[in-house]
Amino acid sequence: MRGEARSPAKQAFIAELKKKYGTPAKLASAWGITLDTWEALNATNFAAPNPDDAHPAIADDYSAWLRTYADQYFRTVAQAIHKHDPHHLFLGGRFAVNTPEAVASCAQFCDVVSFNGYADVPEHAFDAEAFAKLGKPALISEFHFGSDDRGPFGKGVAPVWNEQQRGEAYAHYVADAVANPAIIGVHWFQYVDQPVTGRLIDGENAHIGLVAITDRPFTHFIDAVREANHKTGY
Repeated sequence: MRGEARSPAKQAFIAELKKKYGTPAKLASAWGITLDTWEALNATNFAAPNPDDAHPAIADDYSAWLRTYADQYFRTVAQAIHKHDPHHLFLGGRFAVNTPEAVASCAQFCDVVSFNGYADVPEHAFDAEAFAKLGKPALISEFHFGSDDRGPFGKGVAPVWNEQQRGEAYAHYVADAVANPAIIGVHWFQYVDQPVTGRLIDGENAHIGLVAITDRPFTHFIDAVREANHKTGY
């Protein structure tokens, strides 16, 4: 709503509000704002209200719009992929962050819903209970455990204290994933430690690899990973 009037997304949202409320006065009452004309919504930087308990319609309308927006995205991408590459699966959007509306939409149009799952166990990285009701499998497209007792200076997104705990955390995470029938696989991020000076995109410089930046393997961690994989079948 803060965008310019030329935004197709903004115009689509305004059209939804017009369809639901009919008049600016009814929308104004539901949202607790002043709105004399529909044209006022076209203003750049329109001050759309934040959701509040006194006006539950705000959150309801935002939620409905987010689902409409997500449906348009995943429907469009899914149709294009299945048209040009019908023999492969569409693995979703690799959610680093997510909303219930976006996840539900992804589950409707994709073959698999993927999450970057930086937590102690996969279920703490997304709402596993709600997801189970959607009837689609989940793929953990990124996870790791880092420490700063060796290698670069950063601990990563999911830190532990030392190298031994990296292996223990890995084994616990993978075992939990295997025990969950909705999770079909997990992907470690990443093979090699990040540069000491930081990667170009954002400066990350974490010890999260199987090997050092000098290509020397972290033997104890690799042994722990191998043992965990053999036990779980991954």
